[in-house]
Amino acid sequence: WHRSVVDAVIARSLARIVDQPVAEEAFLCGLLSHIGKLALTHAAPQEYGAVVSEAGGWPTDELERERLGFVSGEAAERLLRGWGVPDMLVLGAAYAHRPERIPLDAAGEARRIARIVGLAELGTAVMFDDDKGGALARFINEADLRFGLKRDGVEFVLASVEVEIGEAAVI
Repeated sequence: WHRSVVDAVIARSLARIVDQPVAEEAFLCGLLSHIGKLALTHAAPQEYGAVVSEAGGWPTDELERERLGFVSGEAAERLLRGWGVPDMLVLGAAYAHRPERIPLDAAGEARRIARIVGLAELGTAVMFDDDKGGALARFINEADLRFGLKRDGVEFVLASVEVEIGEAAVI
């Protein structure tokens, strides 16, 4: 839950800087981007628990695919589609870890949101990973590559999220 709230807040903050019209959608997709991990934890506690344990708490897509044959983002996509969530939100959340794999016929808005939420997840790693310096370097590099957002923009996003995280967690 904490990681999802942080993803959502960072996604909205990034979107406000790089793609204002999708800021609220980016927030919602950030909240939903890890729902596949939650679903797998409940649906297959032993199998997924082993993957979580092997990862030391937060499995990568690579480890999930190697151990399960699929990734939690694919589980998220099936779950969200089953709930009738609009396609733009399904794609923005479920493909955040892998925006390059969004179907070719997907709306451009969904692609932009997935790229933003994926970048937000790198920002979240700055707060949760043991190697905060490495996580920050990856976040800064990807922000520049994906959106031309420089270090000062990244630092602004990270500085602004603490207050917003508290506000979002209360909602």
